Amino acid sequence: MIIVNEKLPPTRKATTKSSVYGQLDVWRALAAIWVVMEHACSTVLSDTHVVPHATSFLLKNYIIFSLSGQLGVIMFFVISGYCIVLAADRAINKQKTPVDFLKARFRRIFPPYYASIALAVVLPLSFLAMAHLGLIPMPNHKVEFLNGSFVYYFANLTLTQDLLHVTPIQAIYWSLCYEVAFYVIVAICMFLNKTLKFNLHSMLFIITQLSLLWLIISPDTCPFPFGLWYLFGLGGLVYRLIQRPDDLFAKLFLGITGLSVLLFACFQKGHYLLGHPSSRTQAIFGLVFSAIILLLHRFDGVLMNNRLVRIFAFLGTMSYSIYLSHTSVIAIPRQLMIKLGFIDDKYWVTFIVQIVVGIVFGYVFHIFCERPFMSAHAKVREDKIKV
Repeated sequence: MIIVNEKLPPTRKATTKSSVYGQLDVWRALAAIWVVMEHACSTVLSDTHVVPHATSFLLKNYIIFSLSGQLGVIMFFVISGYCIVLAADRAINKQKTPVDFLKARFRRIFPPYYASIALAVVLPLSFLAMAHLGLIPMPNHKVEFLNGSFVYYFANLTLTQDLLHVTPIQAIYWSLCYEVAFYVIVAICMFLNKTLKFNLHSMLFIITQLSLLWLIISPDTCPFPFGLWYLFGLGGLVYRLIQRPDDLFAKLFLGITGLSVLLFACFQKGHYLLGHPSSRTQAIFGLVFSAIILLLHRFDGVLMNNRLVRIFAFLGTMSYSIYLSHTSVIAIPRQLMIKLGFIDDKYWVTFIVQIVVGIVFGYVFHIFCERPFMSAHAKVREDKIKV
């Protein structure tokens, strides 16, 4: 049964905490770097000349850890659940409409996304032009985005690739398809909150439980985007409990969801592909990560005073830019380092160079392609982290 909105009594209001959670930026940075690490090694594993047998202990362990880099995206989904439910709460409290909410979210996500598409298109075409001029060797792969259909271009411009079963221009865009779908679902719940007075958090909890039930019974038939909605739901429930630690419903909702995730992990193992952890691994990792950010919240003030933590928090403010731009640029230093002889057991140096280049270019991308579209509140918050 859906619970209607009620005004909290004064005692309940007093327990509501600040919505600022600085460590989330630290986790964003770690997630983005983890994804970069995966792409820095996954493209060369089939090249036995570059990494013959990964004989170096350091190289072996780097590859093993990096190949789980997609779990960084799982971290992003949980954090996104926290932040988007927070944004929805703020929008409701400020009497903003679901359309206003979507406009703010789309303004944040689409301009940098389009800039990354431009980067992903311009660089290959530039290399192709230089190859025809004889300046560099001819690329081995084809430029696939030149001969797409109308649906292909439409899906890539609207982030509906997964919904329309279209190959994205860059593989990393799959996660953004889920993000946009999550925004739309939250906006629908906000509309129901406004028109029918249904409680936002109760509706999100019900959607989470229904999606998990579907995953437990028949995971292969669970439609987009509900196959990964539970990760978003976990983040939203963590936010709810942090904001209202004495709220019995928040504790109950999170406990039931945690048990449902464990049931899903027990009954459905899923398949493992290179660089793609199984659904069981993703579920357990998402649940553990949710517990970690819930438990660490009480230490946020202390940890954010640490200089190293603040450095990672600063990197976290540009994590979206790092995520969007790194796949287009890290191949350049990789080829250069290989030509300089950093192969075999020395390839770990090439890995590090790719990560550094991915982060540095991500910062430049952030300044020119992301920050201009951030809200004034987000800019102020980012500037405070720099101090």
